[in-house]
Amino acid sequence: MGSEDLRQYLKRIEAAGKLKRISKEVDGDWELSGISRSVWKRFSDRHRFALLFENVKGHHGQRVVVGAFGQSRDLYAMALNVTPDRIHERWSQALSSPLMPVMVGSGPVKENIFKNDDVDLFQLPMSKWHPFNKAPYITAGSAVTKDPDSGWCNVGTYASMLVNKNLLTLRGGFYQHMALHYEKYEQRDQEMPIAVVVGPPPVVGMASVAEVPYGVEEYAVAGGLQGEPIKLVKCETIDLEVPADAEIVIEGVVPPHVRESDGPHVDHCGFQLPVRQMRRFEVRCITHRNQPIYQEYDEGLPPNESTIIRGIGLEAILWHKLGRGLGLTGIRGIRATEGSAGWGTWIVAIDKFTDADPARVAAGLLAGSWCGKRVIVVDSDIDIYDDTEIEWALAFCVRWDRDMFLFPRLGYHPLDPSIASHEQHIGGVATQAIGSRIDWPPAIVIDATKKSWFPKVGKYPQETYRAVEERWKDYGLPPLDK
Repeated sequence: MGSEDLRQYLKRIEAAGKLKRISKEVDGDWELSGISRSVWKRFSDRHRFALLFENVKGHHGQRVVVGAFGQSRDLYAMALNVTPDRIHERWSQALSSPLMPVMVGSGPVKENIFKNDDVDLFQLPMSKWHPFNKAPYITAGSAVTKDPDSGWCNVGTYASMLVNKNLLTLRGGFYQHMALHYEKYEQRDQEMPIAVVVGPPPVVGMASVAEVPYGVEEYAVAGGLQGEPIKLVKCETIDLEVPADAEIVIEGVVPPHVRESDGPHVDHCGFQLPVRQMRRFEVRCITHRNQPIYQEYDEGLPPNESTIIRGIGLEAILWHKLGRGLGLTGIRGIRATEGSAGWGTWIVAIDKFTDADPARVAAGLLAGSWCGKRVIVVDSDIDIYDDTEIEWALAFCVRWDRDMFLFPRLGYHPLDPSIASHEQHIGGVATQAIGSRIDWPPAIVIDATKKSWFPKVGKYPQETYRAVEERWKDYGLPPLDK
């Protein structure tokens, strides 16, 4: 595949008709997000496109890109230079053969450097992604931290609210790797160095959002995804490394035992969260390319860009775990549905050899991740991305007293308000950790596969579809929906 920065990638998808420029001035407080949400509401997955805003009010000359690779499964595949059906395979290769990054002397991200009193976050064209939000958030920042013991580097995506010219909040649950790093620094009464990268190479953004196993470096997985090591440069004020050809890097520290008010805010599950106390991110330096492109992820009620990126990465990692780790054969596809924020509902297609296979696969799936509330297992001849075919399987392959069962809950998402009781939530967020005494509700598993005594299904032959499509122009009908 070879290395490709954000700018090179945007040129490629624009040539393919998958990037639209907006030159008219738009207001970042409401209009930019409104346009992006309208694309989600009005266009199907295969017709959605990325947006490049060239004239954001109050930020003359700065550009904002939304939906770069998370607007659709097709765009995500384009960023990997594969077809959509090869995404999981590419991820599996990257997890099996990660490539550690390489250090270089400098790079485009060093073209402009602002330190200390020259730092001004208000110069960045951050947007409000919901009218309920108090302030703009960095939604597509890849936060780089290091374990103070091992030096292991983590790159994760955590929202940060703009507080003032050199201050942000830093979100991230107790189960996330950055929070585990911060806990170690805080126990030592030390500040944690952090760098937030905006507009890195697309593969870094993908790895940053995905549920990469603890101890595995996202930079190495990103290198595996592109087939070439990620090039890194040293930060200016802290001991961390960042992509040399990123658009923007925000450097700083998170002090111990200090919190900052964050919110109100609409989370990626779509709920309105009140003001909460989050980590304080003190910014010391901003570096960026000439005329930087500020990248954002569409946030709010699913489906949105975050759900696509999160869901596809989770699918791929679970597909790798089940096949390579647990040795479960016959798994033909995994889909984390967009409406469930990319983690609540999973649909799995399998080649079923015994009646026990659906339960075995569901058990492996639920054991392989910290979230998941519903698993639907279907036969491999069902298109898991076609909701009509899923409905057919649920309607005619399931007897509810026999084919639906509960599986012990092995994990949960703290932003899911249905998980615990009212007393176990503070500000809409579950307060107890995995393994606590809360009686977590089980996950539901539905075996929607055909049973051995069923009659054959009268599926229309694919060969006929293909033959008709080849002659379609001869019929004088409108073009097919590709």
